[in-house]
Amino acid sequence: MTPAEAMNNPVADYVFMSQAGEPVRLSDLLGDREALVMVHNMGSHCPFCTEWADDFNRIVPELTDRMAFVVESADDPVVQRDYHAARGWTFNMVSSQGTPFKKDMGFMDAQHRPIGGVSVFKRQAGKIVRTRRDAPTPADDSSSVGYFFGLL
Repeated sequence: MTPAEAMNNPVADYVFMSQAGEPVRLSDLLGDREALVMVHNMGSHCPFCTEWADDFNRIVPELTDRMAFVVESADDPVVQRDYHAARGWTFNMVSSQGTPFKKDMGFMDAQHRPIGGVSVFKRQAGKIVRTRRDAPTPADDSSSVGYFFGLL
């Protein structure tokens, strides 16, 4: 599936790995919610993704009151778990390592490196559909301190 085909069309029920090393499906991440906001994190090597994720701790309670929320990266689940703990993050995080997920969703560049962004998935007629996609930049206003970094 091309990234364009993954918009407003059913997507596969991808299998990720939890930080505990257990498989978790996209449908599981939705839980009983109508919508899932998934942040595509570039991994522990990206300072902008780390700074952006640090902001999530402040807003996750409000977000999860209305929708499911998860951060996904291609980091190994153990690396992800340790980094998550070291940063004091409280949100759910899964690994897409070894799956075609990032490529299918359009969050890999031509050199097969991850790209950051956000997808919104919804359950529609028993299927999972990606309804929105965005790829903020480091200077984007989606990050509270990113605005100031952008001024530099």
